[in-house]
Amino acid sequence: MSETVTRLLVIDSDNVRRGMLACTLPPDRYEITFAKTPETGLDVLTETRAQVVLIGYDPSTADLCQRIHALPNGEKCVLGLIDERFCNELTATTLAESAGADFALPFPFDLTLLEGHLDKLLEEPSRSGAGDPSITPVSEPVPQYSATDGAAPRDQADPEALWESFRSRVEQLHEELDQLDYYRLLDVPPNASGAWIKEAYFQRSIEFHPDRFVQLDDRALAQKIYELFKRITEAFEALMNPETRTKYDYQRGRPNAAARLARVEPARSRSGMQPALPRLDAETDAGRKYVRFAETARRDGKLKSARTYLRLALQYEPQNPRLRARLDQLTNDLNAKDAAS
Repeated sequence: MSETVTRLLVIDSDNVRRGMLACTLPPDRYEITFAKTPETGLDVLTETRAQVVLIGYDPSTADLCQRIHALPNGEKCVLGLIDERFCNELTATTLAESAGADFALPFPFDLTLLEGHLDKLLEEPSRSGAGDPSITPVSEPVPQYSATDGAAPRDQADPEALWESFRSRVEQLHEELDQLDYYRLLDVPPNASGAWIKEAYFQRSIEFHPDRFVQLDDRALAQKIYELFKRITEAFEALMNPETRTKYDYQRGRPNAAARLARVEPARSRSGMQPALPRLDAETDAGRKYVRFAETARRDGKLKSARTYLRLALQYEPQNPRLRARLDQLTNDLNAKDAAS
């Protein structure tokens, strides 16, 4: 890939895939917009330009591809399909061609596989008008925004200005961190539904997830992003649990009460050291990251999501027998659950 920022629109209703794409695609190479529905994605393309559109595959995908190509901003876009069923290359190619897309990838996929397609397709003369030709290289990760968060239109936004705006936002939120209550931190009203809170947390993850900034040279800023996202996750977990949310709402309503809900830190051993982390059975940073995601999903009872994360971890460590054993065990658990239902 070139050293420019590629504008990429993801149209997918699957929260797991959207979340993993948000954490996986390098922010210094991709400026991502997310749309949960085809109609939202088409609205985005009527207002802004994208060089690449990734679509979560379903039976209506062929119609969506036709509608994208019919738009002035979508006529020359590179269209890619993603789905767990695209493991067979011949089947994936056939389905992509029949839907009017340029390629199809299994999910999760190796980033080099995606970039191999884009290197070839974006350089085609017929794509010369796709996206904004004024995109310039950037040396810092470009912050990501949703299509509905009030950010400047893509065609008017300067990457360096976006980055400075993001840096200022992080600095301000970090300075106010102990004064912001959970609802303000997630930017939702106190009567927000669980679905609303989940969507707000997803949007904050796109913007502030620490995994997107592991290569950031400014380590002080990276630490502030980590601390901010830790509090955002704390807010999400507290508000999604009816018991802790009730307790928190009561505390918020008390006169002169502190806004934040006290959290219990993990118990320390007698030596003063934190308990050892559970063995992750992974050897690379990327592998450990996705195994942690899998463990969290498994604890929450989301076995299919956990399986998806383990598959992604195995893409980084395909010869790791411990990861393979984890995946096999999880697959057996899913099969047993399906048989019992």
